[in-house]
Amino acid sequence: MLIALSGCDVPTPEERRQQAERALDARVVIPAERKQYEQAQFAAAQIAGRCKSLSYSRRYAEKADQEIAAKYPVELDEDGTSPDSVTLKEYLENTVAEGREYWKKIGLPQGDNNSEEVYCAVGQREIANGTQLGAFLRRK
Repeated sequence: MLIALSGCDVPTPEERRQQAERALDARVVIPAERKQYEQAQFAAAQIAGRCKSLSYSRRYAEKADQEIAAKYPVELDEDGTSPDSVTLKEYLENTVAEGREYWKKIGLPQGDNNSEEVYCAVGQREIANGTQLGAFLRRK
């Protein structure tokens, strides 16, 4: 078995680093509406994970994922770019910054210092207000 595996092409650590850098240079375009949806989905999963009286609706998420992908497809030109495309690295950096703003907007300051009561209160409010985030949550 070892002889068979020795013939496999295993990338070196440097080759893996280069592959990761190439992946981060890939160009992507994510419509603003799709990003907002993804932020709400992520926040709902975090809230449900920290609030025992709420759960994350996987059924709703699966249905909504299909709808949002159809409504806001990620489109690129033939050359793999578009005028408003950014590198994956830029997208990830922007997403982290935008995520922090989103968390503040819904009343959850950055960090794990928020109590379960805070997460539950935010989740309950989002459900009551019928927000996109609230649609991902269910009361247990």
